Amino acid sequence: MFEKLVRVTIWLFAILHFLWIVASPTFFGAIIGGLIYNANQTKPFFIIGIVCVSIGFILGIIWAVNVWRKYGTIKYMRHPFSASDVYNNRTKKENGQL
Repeated sequence: MFEKLVRVTIWLFAILHFLWIVASPTFFGAIIGGLIYNANQTKPFFIIGIVCVSIGFILGIIWAVNVWRKYGTIKYMRHPFSASDVYNNRTKKENGQL
């Protein structure tokens, strides 16, 4: 029972991290598309804005799939939030450098 709960939790975190990676380029595409549409609020500029958001979303999916295959989403998202000084000191202790 506990193993199954751990597996489900890991998959949930992996899915959340995948969506987080997808959201980043989508957000930038939405900003660019919004700025383009805000410049001239007509139908062609609205379509160009939607295309920018769509391109950001597609690039986000491609990036997230590449990260998932190469590193794993949890491992990839762990690095920006890790304390590198603690990690470096720990590896130096293990190697006998401290």
